[in-house]
Amino acid sequence: MRHILLLSILLILAPQTWAVVRVADLYEAQVPVADQGEAERSRALTEALGQVAMRVSGLRQAAQAEAIREAAGDAQRLVQQYRYVRGEGDALMFLARFDPRGVDALLEGAGLPRWGQDRPLTLVWLALQDGQGRTIAGADSPGPAGEALREGARGRGLPTVLPLMDLEEQNQVRFTDIWGGFHDTVVAASRRYGAEAVLIGRVDRLAADHWQARWTLVLQEREYQWKSGGERLEAAVSGAVDELAQILAGRFALRAGGPSGGHLRLSITDVRTLEDYARVARALGSRELIRQAQLREVGPNALRYDLQLQGDVDNLRRQLALSEQLAPVDERAPPPGGAAAAEELRYRLLP
Repeated sequence: MRHILLLSILLILAPQTWAVVRVADLYEAQVPVADQGEAERSRALTEALGQVAMRVSGLRQAAQAEAIREAAGDAQRLVQQYRYVRGEGDALMFLARFDPRGVDALLEGAGLPRWGQDRPLTLVWLALQDGQGRTIAGADSPGPAGEALREGARGRGLPTVLPLMDLEEQNQVRFTDIWGGFHDTVVAASRRYGAEAVLIGRVDRLAADHWQARWTLVLQEREYQWKSGGERLEAAVSGAVDELAQILAGRFALRAGGPSGGHLRLSITDVRTLEDYARVARALGSRELIRQAQLREVGPNALRYDLQLQGDVDNLRRQLALSEQLAPVDERAPPPGGAAAAEELRYRLLP
């Protein structure tokens, strides 16, 4: 019976792909073109590669990196497939998909980070004052500001969601809460979504051709604040998307040239049932960071196993912080089954 149980555990803990939100089209880009001629195709390939470099690295400046610009001259070798489609207003669009391994190698050679497909969800509370009224962008009624933010985030590979703004939320969060900076109220109302990050934006039309926005990002109990603006609403909102991508990539992307192939011992307590083991597997199944997980010990209500990483320990901690299943254990508490290894992370499975 014990052998059957251990086999079940090992099968459940085998490498899997689980995601906070899995972004499927990181290596694809769509560019408007005037025609299907060779010159336009060459230009579109160059622009598309720059877009993909931004999306995969999380950094806007990636498109202007010297190695990326040089590779753009021969972008054809990185393309897996391309085709022409019709976009909004029947506009002709060039759609290209690039080889993920080739792009990753290019970013590595350029010293740029690589941000995998599994990305944290950001809930966006967006209050707009445009001179005609005051509104909060909702999932069913995003308005021009919400649509601009959605489109910009999609282009950067950032999973975002707007609040439902149902009766419950209308009673919890009012326009003045967002506009007045009462973040505790807004964050409390955000818990129902399970989002890792909460972005709070206040967009104001100061003149016919001048928009200004103030942004606060709440991420893992830390706040980031910045401003953006422009002559058009879209410019003010796109400034938020750029900064959001920079911050999230800085937290979660694998840094080029950083430690890789490291080994680490990990222990997890409060694991009592097969369902608990399955939850552990979901929490640890990021292929972007964990190359291999080998079970070493199965103790009373605890697991201990070896990890082989392709990033550093701090990066692993940030990835585990995305999980709602695990919580770090106080290092002063006694380790399960005796003394802890020299380099051992200790977590517990949450109910």
